[in-house]
Amino acid sequence: MILTAEIVREFLDYETRTGILKWRHRGRKWFATLHEFRRWNTRYADSEAGHISVDAKTGRRVRRIRINKRHHLAHRLAWLYITGEWPPMDLDHADLDPLNNRWRNLRLATRSQNIANGHCRANNKMGVKGVSFHKETGMYGARIRVTGVQRSLGHFKAAEEAHAAYCVAAAKAFGEFARFV
Repeated sequence: MILTAEIVREFLDYETRTGILKWRHRGRKWFATLHEFRRWNTRYADSEAGHISVDAKTGRRVRRIRINKRHHLAHRLAWLYITGEWPPMDLDHADLDPLNNRWRNLRLATRSQNIANGHCRANNKMGVKGVSFHKETGMYGARIRVTGVQRSLGHFKAAEEAHAAYCVAAAKAFGEFARFV
């Protein structure tokens, strides 16, 4: 069964200001017994839906909500709730906090834009995005990846120069999604 906005709105309430999805009171039709009906509404209704888990791909904490025996990411359900449609592409959290599902923090993004609006990788020895040191030449290389294609931005004597080249290229390629650290 395909999850629609109507089903999501029947099960959940979304507070755009706080980004919280809460379980709604359920009607008697959803339960086999009166006891189950009362127990569910007493235990879950008006409480925050879902649970926090670690995303296997990114290693970041995300909120997942189970509806109709399937887990869904909370930010994607929030988008469906408001727009009435599943997001046609990635959803980006502007402030990088995957648990902040406020409406003003969510925006459509291509995969490339979503990756660009991310922190410097943990295994980056330089501590800045787009820069690497080349032992053979003693110079710093700058590079950027846009829509899956990696481009060299040149070699520089100082890490700051290489990072400046990356920043210019990232601003041009990603606009509001560019993040430089």
